[in-house]
Amino acid sequence: MLLKHSYGHSATLVNNCIVVFGGIIDTCASNKVFVLQLDTLKWLEVTRCRSADGSVPLIEPRSFHQAALIGASTVLLVGGRHGTDVVAHATSLDLRTLTIATHHSRINAAYPLQRHRFSMTLFGLLIVLFFLKKKKT
Repeated sequence: MLLKHSYGHSATLVNNCIVVFGGIIDTCASNKVFVLQLDTLKWLEVTRCRSADGSVPLIEPRSFHQAALIGASTVLLVGGRHGTDVVAHATSLDLRTLTIATHHSRINAAYPLQRHRFSMTLFGLLIVLFFLKKKKT
C-alpha cells in the first residue's frame, strides 16, 4: 500500500514507526492514519480504531494540525482545519490498544484549542502551544 500524496498532515515518531495523520488528500481533509515501519519501509493503514466503549468513532478529518507523542504509544492531535472550520478539540489515539478519545478544552477560555497555524510541544506533562495573536482591525 502506498500513501497518497498529501500535505498539511502530521508525522510523529513512535518507537520504530512514523505515524502520519490527516492532511489534505485529493483536495479534501483526511482522517486516515498511516504507519511507516522503519525497519521494513512498509506502509500500513490503521483502520480498526475504536473508542473505549467499543463504538467506532470518527476522527474528525483535519489538516494543518499538530501532533505529539504522549507516553510510549499515544498520539495527541490538536487543532487544525476541517474545510473552512477550525477544529475545536483534541483527539488522542493509543496505538497500542487502537483506542480513540476526544478531549474538549479545559484551559483558559481566552486560549481555546480551536486554532490552526500554531506549533505545539510537550514539556514534561505540559502541552505548550505557540501561536500568534490576531491583529485587531
